[in-house]
Amino acid sequence: MLELVRFRISQQHFRNHGSEAHLDRLLKHIDPLNPNVLTIGFARRFATYKRAALLFEDPTWLSQIISEADRPYCLFLPARRTPPTAQARI
Repeated sequence: MLELVRFRISQQHFRNHGSEAHLDRLLKHIDPLNPNVLTIGFARRFATYKRAALLFEDPTWLSQIISEADRPYCLFLPARRTPPTAQARI
């Protein structure tokens, strides 16, 4: 998955005429060979059954995870949402 993310970010970056240095900073932590990067991702759509809201349920806990400079993380959220269902409307 991370190799595909790297490929697509690179394509989009060059299409938008971004600098090589900026691309290096973007891809720094999206390295499939680095086991020290916490990677959290939600594939395809932002659906309620994937329970992404649990990440934001305890802001203190999330802040502890993402504020440590020596513990990098990548958070991938999809751009599309799932069409509303009866469960989502409640």
